[in-house]
Amino acid sequence: MRRFLPILAAIIWYLVFSLVFSLVQPVWAQTQTETGEPTVTATVPILGAPDTPTLISPANNSVIATRAPTFIFDPSLGAIVVTHYQLWIDGNKNTDHIPAYNLTITTNALTSLNEGSHAWFIKAIGSNGQTTNSATWTFTIDTTSPSLVLDSVAGQTYTGQPTLTTNQRKPEFIGRSDTGAAITLSLSGSSVSLNLSAIADSNGKFALKPQFALPPGSYTISVSSSDEPGNTTSLPSFTLVISQFVSGFTIPLPSPLPDLSFNLPFLTGTLIPEGLTAFPIAVVGPILPILLWLVLILLLIHLYQLRKHSKQDKRAGMDQSVSLYVFLIAAIILLSLWIIAT
Repeated sequence: MRRFLPILAAIIWYLVFSLVFSLVQPVWAQTQTETGEPTVTATVPILGAPDTPTLISPANNSVIATRAPTFIFDPSLGAIVVTHYQLWIDGNKNTDHIPAYNLTITTNALTSLNEGSHAWFIKAIGSNGQTTNSATWTFTIDTTSPSLVLDSVAGQTYTGQPTLTTNQRKPEFIGRSDTGAAITLSLSGSSVSLNLSAIADSNGKFALKPQFALPPGSYTISVSSSDEPGNTTSLPSFTLVISQFVSGFTIPLPSPLPDLSFNLPFLTGTLIPEGLTAFPIAVVGPILPILLWLVLILLLIHLYQLRKHSKQDKRAGMDQSVSLYVFLIAAIILLSLWIIAT
């Protein structure tokens, strides 16, 4: 029995030492922590809101021509980590859980927007639960194409005819569209092509005219109108022919004209040849009697001078005779024309 006493005592001392060590270890660990030798870490939440996102597009007070715009903004890059973003349109949350990036972010509305004015902003959601709203911007959606009417071309009323002909080398194009619309007119010919542009005035009217004379030929004309959002209206193309020669001319005469016509009873029937029907005899007719009388008076004066000097100089008399025959032939021609005119 005495042989086992040392072993039993060793076991008892081991159990006592283990118990004492288990009681002393927490106190020793706390003492080591206060002295700075072991390190104890703890996560402390960061207070504050995320930085403000910066809006890019649609621009503030802009007018756009699409009902499905792309919304673009720069993210928050401050100390507060952003988990995601939200798109708010007209005071309502439209798109949630937009992923956070360090670069410019783009997103779209869930459905197409109606025409008219809209307001939008971006909300940044921080990892600490705090949020920050961007500035609020407004934009207007306009998808209606502008009106476009071409009233006249080179002084002629335009009603949509496929071809017009003019002798004007600088034809003017006059029409109407929406106020402020940009008008573009292109003339495409075999030798010359150019583009003309104008802005419709406060009444919607516009006028376009080449600055230099166009060469004769055939030109294809195209006209279009674009409004501020970018909506466009185009008219069907047509052909403008600039003629080589003037189609006719007008001699202005005083009105009313004196009636100098008279009838010859011994001439009946018509003496107008068929080939002369296009000659403007009706305009020259009233003037012929005056010319005829002037020629006859000149003939009488000449005849008097001829008889006066014929005895003095036979050579001169011969020359005068030739001149007299010339006058007589001219008088006969004028008389014939006058008879035809009457």
